[in-house]
Amino acid sequence: MNKKTVICLISTIVIVLISFGIISFINVNKEKQNELNNNMTTVNDNYDKLKINVNTFNENRINVYSNVLNNFYYEEVENYYNYWNEYFNNYEKSVIDIENIIASLDKVCNIEYFDNNVNKKCITYKETYENVINTFVTDINLYNKQLNEYNNWIKEEKIEKELVSVYTSKFKYIDYNNDKVYLGKQDE
Repeated sequence: MNKKTVICLISTIVIVLISFGIISFINVNKEKQNELNNNMTTVNDNYDKLKINVNTFNENRINVYSNVLNNFYYEEVENYYNYWNEYFNNYEKSVIDIENIIASLDKVCNIEYFDNNVNKKCITYKETYENVINTFVTDINLYNKQLNEYNNWIKEEKIEKELVSVYTSKFKYIDYNNDKVYLGKQDE
């Protein structure tokens, strides 16, 4: 083989390899871009679901306050205790529904996106979740305080009624966004 043929062959191989590298690079970037777009869609969709579920949470909270916490009378505990717990069960179910959405957002909100609106949602959902959980726990603590006061009243007055159990939940106060502030927590 002569020198020209070798140079031509080597040049062709180099051009093919460079072309192959460029095509591979473009395909990888397209895949990453598609993944980013899918993740941004996931953020937007789940954030919309979160807003709907937070509205449900707020409706349940209003029901708990209007039907339980603001109408808690010792004379009514015996008749309404199970009914009141049902309000809290519905309230807690709305928190669990929100918790499931948060798990989906946690998976895709671990990077910064080129869309500022998506980035804001990735910050805001943590604050929203923290506020929901801490508000819920505060309300449970208030309810349990009322139940404990009722139980103490029965004991002190030696009334022939059964003591009631406090409401238990897996949820505890959280600082979900790690800012050392517990949004939604109220001092008792």
